[in-house]
Amino acid sequence: MQSQEPKLGKTFRECLDAPTPGTKVLMAVNTVFWVCAFVAGLYLVDYKGFDEPNLPAPDILVFTTGLKINSFILKGDWWRLVSSMWVHLGFMHLAFNVYGLFIIAPLIEKFYETRRMFFIYIASGLVGSLASFYFVEAPSGGASGALYGLVGAMIVFGYKYRRDLPPELGKKLSSGMLPWVLFNIAIGFFDAVPFDNGAHIGGFVSGMILAFIIPARLEPGSTFSNTAFSILALLFVALNLVVFGLWFLEIQNCLSSMSSFKTCYSVPM
Repeated sequence: MQSQEPKLGKTFRECLDAPTPGTKVLMAVNTVFWVCAFVAGLYLVDYKGFDEPNLPAPDILVFTTGLKINSFILKGDWWRLVSSMWVHLGFMHLAFNVYGLFIIAPLIEKFYETRRMFFIYIASGLVGSLASFYFVEAPSGGASGALYGLVGAMIVFGYKYRRDLPPELGKKLSSGMLPWVLFNIAIGFFDAVPFDNGAHIGGFVSGMILAFIIPARLEPGSTFSNTAFSILALLFVALNLVVFGLWFLEIQNCLSSMSSFKTCYSVPM
C-alpha cells in the first residue's frame, strides 16, 4: 500500500530544499550592529573619557542613540522607530533573538521566498515599533517585534495551507505554536520581566495579517508578482539607509564628547 503524498508533493519538497540567504543576512546584520555598538561603547569610555555610571560602556551607544525613546521620537527622531529594530540590550538579548531567527526565519523564507520574508520581517518590526510607541512608555529595542511577525506568519501559513501540508507539519506550524506565543505574551505583563508586549503583539498581529494576504510559494498562480516584492524590498532597504544616515549624524553630534553627550541626553552629572 503506497503512502499518501502531500497534495503539492513536489512543490512542497522544492520549498524545503530552497536556500535561505535572507535569514543569514538578518542574523549577520543584527549581530554586526551589536558588536559595533559594543566596541564603540568601549572606545568612548577608554579613549574619549566618557564616564556615566548608569550606562556600562557597551551600552552607551545603544541606550542613547538607537533605542525607541518616546520623548525623542515626539521631538522629531522618527527614525528611532526603525533603528530600534536593529539594536539589542545586551548579549543575551541578541542571542535569544538571533536563535529565534535561526529557528523560524528559514521556514518562512523557504515557503514565501526571500523578498516576501524580508517584507514580512521589516513590516512587522515597524508595526511593532509603532505599537510600542503608542502603548509602552519605557525605552525599548531589539528584533522581537519583527521576529514575532514571522511567528504570526508561520501560524497562519500552517492554518492556511493545512490541506497542502503533511498533517503533522500543518498542526505544528499552526496550533502547536500558540501556547508558546500566549505564554511569552502573558509573562510580558509582569513588571519583573522586561518584555515589550506592545512590540510583540503589534508584530505578531501584523505578521498574521500579512500571511493571510501574501500567497506562499505553494500558490503558483499568485497575483502578487515577484517584481512587486522586489520593489517593496528595495523601498525598505532605502528607508533603512536613510535611517542609518540620520542615526550616524546623531552619533556624530551627540557622542563627539562627554559634554555633547550630556547636552543631547540630559544625563545628570
